[in-house]
Amino acid sequence: MHIHLFQNIIIIVKEYDANTITFFTNCLDPL
Repeated sequence: MHIHLFQNIIIIVKEYDANTITFFTNCLDPL
């Protein structure tokens, strides 16, 4: 139960980091 919750938190953090990187990339290198 706790392990499953912990894995979900890791997935959320990874998705958040990916979105943040994409956001900064778009700001630094606009199309």
